[in-house]
Amino acid sequence: MHNQLHKKLIKKQLKQDLWGKDAYRGVTLSYTWLANQFGHFALGFIPAVLLHPFIDIFGGNDQSLILALLPALLVWVSWFVFEVVNFYKTVQKSRNENPEIKKVREEFFMPRKGHFRKDWMVDLAYFALGSVAGLFPFEIKLVPVFIGAFLLLLLAYEWKYWYLSKIFLQRAVLPFQYRLSQWDTALLPEQIQRIKQFSEASFSGTHFLVLGEDDHQKIRLCVGLASEYAYLLKKCRYLTAMKAFECFYRAEAEDSAGSHNYCWNWQEAELLVIDDVNPSHADLPEVITPPAFLKIIASRKEERNNNMLREKKVVWVLGNETAGGAVQREWEEMLVQIGIHRTNIITINLDSK
Repeated sequence: MHNQLHKKLIKKQLKQDLWGKDAYRGVTLSYTWLANQFGHFALGFIPAVLLHPFIDIFGGNDQSLILALLPALLVWVSWFVFEVVNFYKTVQKSRNENPEIKKVREEFFMPRKGHFRKDWMVDLAYFALGSVAGLFPFEIKLVPVFIGAFLLLLLAYEWKYWYLSKIFLQRAVLPFQYRLSQWDTALLPEQIQRIKQFSEASFSGTHFLVLGEDDHQKIRLCVGLASEYAYLLKKCRYLTAMKAFECFYRAEAEDSAGSHNYCWNWQEAELLVIDDVNPSHADLPEVITPPAFLKIIASRKEERNNNMLREKKVVWVLGNETAGGAVQREWEEMLVQIGIHRTNIITINLDSK
């Protein structure tokens, strides 16, 4: 089933990305990724083409395989050195960071295994493919053809995942791009433990209540979590509270998987992020109370709405906590009334320091 959905998504997105004008349809993350990889190919192809005549002059009548491959080798090695230096600088920058912040990121940031390394290798493979292709306008030899064929097979395998991950990310409709590897704020061990607890929990009715006055910090955490799930090819959907109300109230049938052209339907999403539930300021009272939220859920299609919330992972971006912790208790009780087991409700207050 997943393979059929993935093929359908790729076919539909390729049609959208390859046909039409940017000024008319806008630029998607998947289109940007395609353009980026074509750029890597071109940065291998163009220098190899330009370098080939000089190698011919230098080699004279030498017809050896090494000399034939030399333009591609020189270009690829140059880009390899550039990527290694870039990689080293990134690692060095990470090592020079505040040790406390670095420890926090390492504690709760759980990226797809080898993500950064695989991305780096894909870039180098596109450089290599472009460099080898730069030899073909002048002469076609068996060894460069085999190398090119091997690179095409390798990239075809990796291409499917990376293109799909961009589709899943853009269909989440997140307000901005943010990875948890960019996190730069210290957290308490208890806060880290709760983030990890939610990250590792199943997708069956686990709810994460995020409280705090710093709205920027809360939404970065929630967008970062959703982004990591999207890179695992999980269906995520970002909704504001007002949009969630509209979804809960609308008497629509459950859409088939991938039926929406540009985003996941909220019913098919495995993870929901419900943002802007209340203002994040201690001096402002709650605008949306738990009883009011419960009333909206029950106003129409109550059974469907309750079932949807019981089956999904949901992140609730709430407002500021009160001195007595009443906000957390009230929202937890609302979820219990819907049918969420109390042990599946995880709460974090980012103001606790």
